[in-house]
Amino acid sequence: MPGASTVPDAPEVFGPAPKPAARRAPVQRVRPSNRAMGEFVRSYTCAGRDISVGVVGLGLRLMDGGGVYELSPVQGGAGQVYTGQGPMGTAKLVLNGDQLSAEVNGRALRACELTRRWPMPAFRALGHEPSWLLKGELELMHWTVADKLVSVAVQDNQPIALGQPLRMGKDPDAPVVEVQHAVCRDTATGMPFPYTVQVSAEGRRYAGCGGDTHAMLTGRTWVISGVEQSAIPLSPLGHDISIRFDGQGRVNGVAACNLFSGIYALTAERLSIGSLTTTRRACPGGAMVQEHALLRALETVVRFDVTPSGELTLVTRAAADQGEVSGITAR
Repeated sequence: MPGASTVPDAPEVFGPAPKPAARRAPVQRVRPSNRAMGEFVRSYTCAGRDISVGVVGLGLRLMDGGGVYELSPVQGGAGQVYTGQGPMGTAKLVLNGDQLSAEVNGRALRACELTRRWPMPAFRALGHEPSWLLKGELELMHWTVADKLVSVAVQDNQPIALGQPLRMGKDPDAPVVEVQHAVCRDTATGMPFPYTVQVSAEGRRYAGCGGDTHAMLTGRTWVISGVEQSAIPLSPLGHDISIRFDGQGRVNGVAACNLFSGIYALTAERLSIGSLTTTRRACPGGAMVQEHALLRALETVVRFDVTPSGELTLVTRAAADQGEVSGITAR
């Protein structure tokens, strides 16, 4: 028909359509969520329910489906006990090596079996007398002491793990690394680390500390219980007095009457807090005196310490000058 548009016939195809070229799936070295999950991440199946547990400072981070729970160590009972809260409620974990029992929102998760250890994105440990350094990456681990360097490939199916000795190579005399989730204090600076590390090499044991000191401070709100050995009660307004380090150089908290904020800096040898500002609410009685004492003490902090049970001390200059580990205490 004149003026009508036409559509050309589709070409005839003989035989089956060609298959697309096969594409090799990329190797998944580490789950994308691993950094958010913490370090030394382990996955478990509890009666068909999948959970993951990672280390954050002295605590644990539990992921159960979409819920993330921040857990702190508690004393009592066999094994390592951790309790805490998340957006979905409360959780409790008990670890005995790799054996785990868990309770989430009052429901026991039974028959938990370890299904996978995830490789660490990075790990670093050091010691003194003599100085040594252990540096782990996804595929390589380096051990340096004096003028000797040992570097080995670490297989994905044998990552460095808590409480599991790892031999650096096939040589029977190769260094053996063991990491424990326990507070370690650097012998040169006194700063705390989340892991105690031991390397056995050539008939000698080298002790030191590993992990990120920063992780000991961040990721939680600390409830302050005392300043310069004087107990701090609840605010007269009925709230806890607290402080939080955000991991990005900002600090904020709640004093007796006012909110406060400022900056902090953490180096290998020192913690400092400064530029504190507050809201302008007035309180009756001695609450303002208590608040001013806290803020003055915060601006004299020179380092910090954490006990195995998770108690924080912000060591003030006056205490450090006397060789004491005291100042502002929190839990």
